[in-house]
Amino acid sequence: MAENKRQYNFSDIGSLIAKRAKKGVDCVQNSIEKINEGSHDQLLLKNIITYIAKKSVIFLIAYLFGGAKGIFNTYPFGISLLCAADNNILLIYTGLLLSSLEQKGESTAFFFVYSACIILRFAFSKWIYPQKSQNNSSSYLPEKCFSEPFALRLVTLIVCSMSISLARLVSDGFLYYDLFGLFACILISPALFCAFYSLSEPKQHAGRLLCLSTCVFIFSIVYSLRLYYFIGFSVSIIGAYLITLYTSKKFGVLYGCVIGLVSGLACSLGMGGEFALVGLVFGLFSSYSLFFATGGALLSALLFGLASDGFVVFSTLLPELALASAVFLPLAYYDILPKADFFVPEKLALSKKLEEAVINNEKIKDNTVRLEAVSQTLDSLSQTIASLSDKLKRPDVIDLKHLCEDSFEKHCQRCSLAGVCYGKDCAQTFDIIGKFTTALNKKGRIDMSDVPEYMANKCFNILKIVSEANIACSKHIEKLIRSDKTSVFAIDYKTMSKLILDASKINDEEYEPNPELASKILHALKYMDIDTDGVFAYGKRNLKISLTGMNISQIKHSAPEIRRALENVCETRLTLPTFELDDDRLSMSLKSERIYKTSFSYASTKMESSDYNGDTVKAFENKNDCFYCLISDGMGSGREAAMTSRLCSLYLSKLLSAGCAKNIVIEMLNNFIRSKNGECSASVDLAEFDLLSGKGCFVKSGAAPSYILREKNLYKLQSKTLPIGILRETDAEVIDFDLQENDIIIMFSDGIASSLEDGVWITSMLSFEFDEDIDKMAKKILDRALECNSKADDMTVAIIKVEKEKRE
Repeated sequence: MAENKRQYNFSDIGSLIAKRAKKGVDCVQNSIEKINEGSHDQLLLKNIITYIAKKSVIFLIAYLFGGAKGIFNTYPFGISLLCAADNNILLIYTGLLLSSLEQKGESTAFFFVYSACIILRFAFSKWIYPQKSQNNSSSYLPEKCFSEPFALRLVTLIVCSMSISLARLVSDGFLYYDLFGLFACILISPALFCAFYSLSEPKQHAGRLLCLSTCVFIFSIVYSLRLYYFIGFSVSIIGAYLITLYTSKKFGVLYGCVIGLVSGLACSLGMGGEFALVGLVFGLFSSYSLFFATGGALLSALLFGLASDGFVVFSTLLPELALASAVFLPLAYYDILPKADFFVPEKLALSKKLEEAVINNEKIKDNTVRLEAVSQTLDSLSQTIASLSDKLKRPDVIDLKHLCEDSFEKHCQRCSLAGVCYGKDCAQTFDIIGKFTTALNKKGRIDMSDVPEYMANKCFNILKIVSEANIACSKHIEKLIRSDKTSVFAIDYKTMSKLILDASKINDEEYEPNPELASKILHALKYMDIDTDGVFAYGKRNLKISLTGMNISQIKHSAPEIRRALENVCETRLTLPTFELDDDRLSMSLKSERIYKTSFSYASTKMESSDYNGDTVKAFENKNDCFYCLISDGMGSGREAAMTSRLCSLYLSKLLSAGCAKNIVIEMLNNFIRSKNGECSASVDLAEFDLLSGKGCFVKSGAAPSYILREKNLYKLQSKTLPIGILRETDAEVIDFDLQENDIIIMFSDGIASSLEDGVWITSMLSFEFDEDIDKMAKKILDRALECNSKADDMTVAIIKVEKEKRE
């Protein structure tokens, strides 16, 4: 009896991999915990530094605004900021008090005004407009201090602004100057307050108002810096120039010109046009060369200054601009400029957390589908291979017939009745051999019940013949079991792990966020008057765009018009948008659209002397918009060659359809073919076409040449590689090319294109006798091959036609 061996299938392999993967995950998790323990102090220090930096900037802005003098000796910036702010009230209050110490003779007045503002705001938020506590609906306590609505804050501002202006008017003897200051304070302070308030509550305001508010805020900062100098350099000019360059680089020419005009006017009335020109020049040339754009902006500012103020600009303006350029250029070159959305409200901005949540959710769903597909594929292959293993362990009927014939011949050649059995009774003898063969095939042994009565009475050696046949059959089955490696399937664990790892990570770049493109899309939507809560763009090969929270009532464009506009921004073909409705808010999604489509035809025939066709051809697509065409030719002839080529086709089609990488799949296939019984190998000729990007490639391993017919020009692609299953390392060559409309790709097995002589008639036929009907052309090539090729072999031709995908 055969020695019992443990049999493995894909389920066993999967469980072993899962155990090893769990150990690996545990090791990684332990390493991460150690790293986290070691980096905890660094993270804490980083958070502390970030917190201190933010608070310092707020304090500095409050200090600058408190000392910024407006027209008629008014100070509207500080009080407006104090009334508009939601958070950091005490910090702003401290900065304003510190700046009020520089107001000679009015420090006490400002102290009382700022203090009164704090008291009024606290009183309004606590007693006039209290909020319900989340923990106890019956208790009325403010959820946070200074959370009163817009109207009460405006009342506080007007009361405080007018009080200090009225006090100054009375103390100075009712001068017209102070009266004008009172009117100016009544007009300017509410305007500043509205701008600062919209910045503190961006979720409640539209984009255009927020853009205007941002301009006012930048004007206020630059204006507040006018009295400050750093080692002789004007801080306001340097700040205005840096802000203009930054805005022009990050948000484009239009915003650069606007911010240049605003920040220039904040420095002096004559610099508005000069800095607007700086934003224009830098924005126009920044996409070509950063150095050229920075130099051009500096030169344009100097030329404008020369035209307006003369050569004095070389002493009053050039040093500040040169210093600002020297600071800006390395920051921009190494891309370490701070990130800020000046002109996009939080409602419309690319919220980082929401973006990551949306993308990660899509990524998890897609990876889940991918891994499920791989799992189902492995299960399907396991069942197929198990069935194949059972078949390979069963002797072929022809082999069993030969065993029975040998048993009869061994004992009949010395029998005196042999002339009768193989003479006049030969039909009965052959019938008995057939019955014995059937019994061995069905039951694995011959019983005496399978022997006809007339043969049992006539033949003296029948018991020996039956015993000989049973022993020979048992030995043959034992030999098959011992030599069969398919059931064991000693697959390379490293290759399997790479397959699983690739299945989980293959889409990483397809979920890489593209904030720059999302920002461009957002600006395009604003010009179309389409309001949205968020825009998400991600993916490299297959671009995906998601728009959330769109207002149905504002959409005045059709789906094709929206698609056309976004295609101009993204510079790629997109599908028609799909919509999901939630109350009156709409979500819209688009993704890359196929550029090409394919049509396929083939013709194949076996050689005359064989019962099996050793060539297998298959064409299929996967869910990643890739088209595949495969020709596999089993080396040799007969059942084994046909089985090997069909195994290659099954392997490649299943795993490639599940989205696995072709190089890993071919490596796995090579390992499997090598582990099979016998020494049969197979050629692999695989064509892969990316229907989204138009990229194509051939993967050839021992395959015949292929041809591309393009615009009446014929191109031959071939490689010198060995078939699958011969070498330990996979010997496959990848040939890349770009698809074009109306390309015709012709693939052959080596039964058609195996020599230079074959190439002559193939080239002539494809160049001068090509039929646009690829079904007819495939049959035509096969018929010609049968005429021209005297070598007896299986023959297969496959033709793929590439066409542009029509738009909906």
